[in-house]
Amino acid sequence: MIELQGVSKQFGAMTAVRNVSFRLEPGEITGLLGPNGAGKTTSIRMMTAYLAPTAGKVLIGGTDLAVDPGLGRSRLGYLPESTPLYPEMQVEQYIRYRGALAGMGRREAGMAAGREIERCLLSGVRQQRVGTLSKGFRQRVGLAGALVHDPEVVILDEPGNGLDPAQIVQFRSVVSELAQKRTMLISSHILAEVERMCSRVLVIGGGELLADGSIAKMTRGSGRIVVSCAEGDGARLREGFEKGGWSVHTLKGEPGEVRLSVMKVNMTRQKVVELAASVSVVLSELREDQPSLERAFMEILEKAGRGGRGAA
Repeated sequence: MIELQGVSKQFGAMTAVRNVSFRLEPGEITGLLGPNGAGKTTSIRMMTAYLAPTAGKVLIGGTDLAVDPGLGRSRLGYLPESTPLYPEMQVEQYIRYRGALAGMGRREAGMAAGREIERCLLSGVRQQRVGTLSKGFRQRVGLAGALVHDPEVVILDEPGNGLDPAQIVQFRSVVSELAQKRTMLISSHILAEVERMCSRVLVIGGGELLADGSIAKMTRGSGRIVVSCAEGDGARLREGFEKGGWSVHTLKGEPGEVRLSVMKVNMTRQKVVELAASVSVVLSELREDQPSLERAFMEILEKAGRGGRGAA
């Protein structure tokens, strides 16, 4: 379990994270989303005891990191975006070393390293020096090092960096296996991967928690309707939607046409047709745009009226 209770972080006069609270339980995979500068990295650094909160508490497995950071870290596996590796070490040697840092004895670390080498599909390179590996393999070595002490909570920051499509599929399988008994938090800019792997999402913007809920709930109602009309009617159609309080985005259309993506609470296709008719515009296209996490994410930020504030 990992829990944040009213966590804030200030750097001088700047507030990077403001009063963030949430609780994550074992058995669920949660995605952490936000634009650049939203406060994601600062939040992760507080969750992993690299930064102390200015206010509030971070608990890992019930342990307050401010009271006992060593015990809290022992319950945590963390893969940062830039994986810290020793290029001169062999793969198995490095993973054993990570086990020793976590307080494991030599025999225990050796057995755990073998387990993670198998889990992270590193058997073919176990005696190879880390510095000779591709970026994708180095990412897997970093993951094995983060898991070697069998942590209760696993935090992965941009874990898909450097992985090819086949490796991403394998990675999803590893994450699903890990989540059966652990609390998993994944921060990523690849929303399609978050949508495939996670059941719950936290959205941070401007240092604040803007949304917390299941992906199914967030994407419900996030679908839009795409309409097209003659280029000469485009401005009038857009103005009609905007006056009616609709959310309107311009999409790339064919030459001579205007294509708009529109949404409104309790929207129906009939209401779209009626509004177009009220401004004397004939629609050449009307189709539903399928709900997606990407669409829901953008609408959350748009509704909040902010993105990042310049903090990581």
